[in-house]
Amino acid sequence: MRTDSRALLSIHGAVALLLSLLLPVAVAGDYTMEVLVVETPLHGANGMDFDADGNLIAGSMMNASVFRVDTETGAVETIVGPPRGVADDLAIGPDGTLVWTSTPFGIVHVLRPGGQVERLATDLPMINSINFTRDGRLFAAQVTVSGGNLYELDVTGQTEPRLVLEDLPGLNSFEIDDHDILFGPLQWGGKIIRIDLKTAAVDDVATGFSRPVAVNFDSHGNLYAVDYLSGEIIRVDPASGSKQVVAKVNPPIDNLAIDRDDRVYISQPCGNGIREVDTRTGAIRQVARGSIGMPGGAILMQRNGRETLLVAGMLCQNFIDTQTGEFEALPRQGETIWSGWLDYSNGTLVLSSLAFGQLQWLDAATGQPRKTLSGFKAPYAVKIMPDNSVWMAEHGTGRILRLTEAGGQAPEVLLDGLGGPVEFLVFENNKLYVSEADAGRVSMHDIDSGERVVVIDNLDQPEGIDRLPDGRLLIAEVGARRLIAVDTDTGAIEVIAENLPVGLPPFMGTAKTFLPTDVIVNPDGVIYLVSDIDHTVLKFTPSD
Repeated sequence: MRTDSRALLSIHGAVALLLSLLLPVAVAGDYTMEVLVVETPLHGANGMDFDADGNLIAGSMMNASVFRVDTETGAVETIVGPPRGVADDLAIGPDGTLVWTSTPFGIVHVLRPGGQVERLATDLPMINSINFTRDGRLFAAQVTVSGGNLYELDVTGQTEPRLVLEDLPGLNSFEIDDHDILFGPLQWGGKIIRIDLKTAAVDDVATGFSRPVAVNFDSHGNLYAVDYLSGEIIRVDPASGSKQVVAKVNPPIDNLAIDRDDRVYISQPCGNGIREVDTRTGAIRQVARGSIGMPGGAILMQRNGRETLLVAGMLCQNFIDTQTGEFEALPRQGETIWSGWLDYSNGTLVLSSLAFGQLQWLDAATGQPRKTLSGFKAPYAVKIMPDNSVWMAEHGTGRILRLTEAGGQAPEVLLDGLGGPVEFLVFENNKLYVSEADAGRVSMHDIDSGERVVVIDNLDQPEGIDRLPDGRLLIAEVGARRLIAVDTDTGAIEVIAENLPVGLPPFMGTAKTFLPTDVIVNPDGVIYLVSDIDHTVLKFTPSD
């Protein structure tokens, strides 16, 4: 079997990081630290299934873990941790064998009763949905925009996967009934289909969904589906195809599972964890609460008269009250991109996606996308300028670009030749400070004259930057896991905090920076740092 070098890098990075996280954060004497948004058991949730003892087993692709969840108390126990626990979908066989799909790696992992984690299958790009038949046969499907294949996998791992069907447009989390009929959602086709696994015949069950991503049966033969985009939990009659919405939550929804008492549970990778849905009344009960969910760049703004952080996230954006730590997801509609950075101005929100090379404009009030541009290489920081153009740091090409929502023309290159730009600060007369993570420096650039000055170098992966009220430059030095203040005139460094929970190893093939670590300073010198490791927000307040 081929070894994925990115997986090995992720393994080594994760081990080193976990060892270093045993030490507490050390804070300079002239600051006090508060955990504004606390760590919670689940950092996003994806595939789910119930074991023979009635425990809910849940996977988290973003947290690279498989958990056991007590649905009564919400208690969470880690079964498999990073990095082998990267789990998009999972299933439990009749004998208790647990399998899960590590989608970014194209790997299916298996944990047999009393055994160790093993690779069951490899070299299956975008392998995602997986489930067993009642007699223990195992099927899995690739979820890709242009289609995907359905395979039967050898549970022993001795033979290669057998191709069952080709070109299914996004066959996501499916269920197999007692007669070996597979019911599953075609998320890119907006419908639910049935596949006879004996003959490979395919028929439509129900149509008219926005993006159905998972289905499951209760004990009475009712088929339930969840829609990623609409946030709806829908009861489907598998005979007639009629649909009834039984509940609705703020999207996205990733998966669902139904217990022996026909209670329905949904997973919300955005950060809201796992919820129980009463299909009779539509009532929602929080089972396991998540955190803000794969956070990245952030800005400070006023909302309802209060200082508020708006934080980008891979699956949603969150408003955070800087006094109470309470957070609320931005409304979401339509095809919102995965975001690593954002900016806001006059009712417009701009997102950048490091994972998929996209830039998107949204209506900030409704969350409705207005324009999406694609084809960029690992874009990070974005800034809405007074003329409504957007400046963007394109890490993959070492450039700062100027773009407009209208699009239609090539981006204007403001700066190039940078060593992995992550964030930039714009000052008067078109002068920029830029953090160059790969080059290990922060530099100053005059766009008009072309002058370039290295402010500080020999840093270990500088990412987020901001200015303190005294004029010093604040830098999140992620490779060293510390927060430093730099006098731009003398080069003197003050370490404000060390052993920070930052530096999540990449597992999606992006740059080593992966999720950016941002720092934000308010006018009083209070510092906010967003953690990509435990999804907390740390608040550093200067002493009087």
